[in-house]
Amino acid sequence: MTKDELIEKIINDGIAIANKIKAAKTVEEVKVLKEDIDKYADFFDDNFDSGDDDFTMMIYMAAEEKIRQLEYYPEQNKNGNESADAFLDALQSKYWTKYEQIIAPHNS
Repeated sequence: MTKDELIEKIINDGIAIANKIKAAKTVEEVKVLKEDIDKYADFFDDNFDSGDDDFTMMIYMAAEEKIRQLEYYPEQNKNGNESADAFLDALQSKYWTKYEQIIAPHNS
């Protein structure tokens, strides 16, 4: 995968996961995403060294925030998306590309 393809995959996959978190209406819907989030974080870590673990932690935090919101205030489903929105902002800003440390590409 080229650098541009890798960055595009990271962005597209991150958007898809964040949107699923935001759309979740039950705790179980968010918990089911754990495997996708783990794969996403592993893919990022295996293929791109940002020098900053905070980036992938943001998507985990988004899922946890949504779970807490749904557990305590399920009727306010639209709330609990602030961390997902922050992740999307970070993703779109591409700040994590500034390190320019692409690891040897893997076939994915």
